[in-house]
Amino acid sequence: MTNSEVFENLSAQLIARLADSWPKCLSIIPADFGLPEEDDGKGAADLWDQWSEVVLWMGREGLIRFEGPSNGTCGEPWFYDVELMTKGREMNFSHFPQSQIDIVAPDGSVRCSTKAILDSKLATIPDPNVVIFTGDEIRRKIPNGTEETFEVLDPTYHDKFGGIPAHFQVKIRRKGTFAPGTGGNYTIHVNGSNSRVNVNSTDNSNNRVGDDTVFRDLQVAVQNSGLDASDIAKLQSSIRDMQSAVGTPTFKSEYQDFIQGAATYMTIISPFIPALSALL
Repeated sequence: MTNSEVFENLSAQLIARLADSWPKCLSIIPADFGLPEEDDGKGAADLWDQWSEVVLWMGREGLIRFEGPSNGTCGEPWFYDVELMTKGREMNFSHFPQSQIDIVAPDGSVRCSTKAILDSKLATIPDPNVVIFTGDEIRRKIPNGTEETFEVLDPTYHDKFGGIPAHFQVKIRRKGTFAPGTGGNYTIHVNGSNSRVNVNSTDNSNNRVGDDTVFRDLQVAVQNSGLDASDIAKLQSSIRDMQSAVGTPTFKSEYQDFIQGAATYMTIISPFIPALSALL
């Protein structure tokens, strides 16, 4: 990004975050906006300075008010009692640069294409009608022709506030860059009867009932889902029970228990259902 793009991106994030918390004031540090938590000697301090300039400029423009800055535990700048002012509440996302993105479901289908304000940990999606779930991916094409890919951890809808329209704030985790249409959620394929899930490949083998591949890949998908640790533990325990019952009369019951318990997380498990149901 250019300096102006970084400046506008951080401004948009701060406006959205303060609008979501208003009238409560916030304390903010650079790490809240995807910047390094500690000075690594490789440019973190410069990024902190740039971030501070954004906050200070917004204060001078009357968009926000705050106390500080002071220094945090790692020497990073820290602003406290940060509040969105009337002028800031009258802004909307059209003031800020937005990237064209695709939202890709765990089965590799594209839910929709829209625009978003992105950084490494947070996406602001101005379109309140998008369909987005935990386990989806956000992908944007970058100038070198690849797709920068982010895993969706926690999509949260926020109602209209002042001049700020209804929108989604989405916690994300960067996966990396891939050639268009490859990698990430595009690499799970389910093929044939008694099928199994294959990651980064297409299955041309003769599958056999009871193959452990589907259970292993399902465990990995749950582990990387971004769910709470307690939810992950419950799902993985249910997966182990189901796997142990393959080929026995109790498998159907274990399968039904798993589907019922995982109903809330269907976007994560749906790519695996054909392979699991083939074991019934």
